[in-house]
Amino acid sequence: MNLKKEAAKKLVRATNVLRLEADRLWPESLEEYTTFFSVRFPEMAEQMEFFLEHAKTPSATNNVFNQRLVFFVDWMQGLQCSSASAQY
Repeated sequence: MNLKKEAAKKLVRATNVLRLEADRLWPESLEEYTTFFSVRFPEMAEQMEFFLEHAKTPSATNNVFNQRLVFFVDWMQGLQCSSASAQY
């Protein structure tokens, strides 16, 4: 259970790499990370809420948690790759 909790916290904080250079505010809490992320990526807000919830009280089975974690990380990597190729 602690592994899921810590993984969820790290994932929520990792979304900070998706911030824009123009973003001047720096999130201080997991809730702020979630809010900033969900405003920018509303299509992924439900996923982010799942991880915020699990950062506090993990409740999903290991299988479900791992599937959602892999999906979210893959999505972030895809977004990063498309952003990097758009810059060149």
